[in-house]
Amino acid sequence: MKTYNIRIEAYHGGSLVGNHCMFMSENGDGIFDDLAAAISPRLSDPTNKTYLEAICIRMKEILKLWFEIMKTMKSAQYQDDAACEAFRTNTKALKKEINSLMNDPLSLDVV
Repeated sequence: MKTYNIRIEAYHGGSLVGNHCMFMSENGDGIFDDLAAAISPRLSDPTNKTYLEAICIRMKEILKLWFEIMKTMKSAQYQDDAACEAFRTNTKALKKEINSLMNDPLSLDVV
């Protein structure tokens, strides 16, 4: 995680807060690629490998959406109508992705 500027000592009571949320969500692709590369060789069951791949794909999408939502929420600038609509769209898509991850993790119909 240090590669992505995420440090364990920055956690407060086990929570990922502040700028670390941004670092993690902005670097989701790399984080989950690294995670899959570390875990996959240790898996012998093809079903587990399939789950790992599907969950990594889903989590990358979740973190992309989360990053876009946080950019809007953390902004101190006025948000125009287009930015507000993108926020609403991303929020709905994030809810759908999280629901899919929980209820059908192998479904890869990412938004």
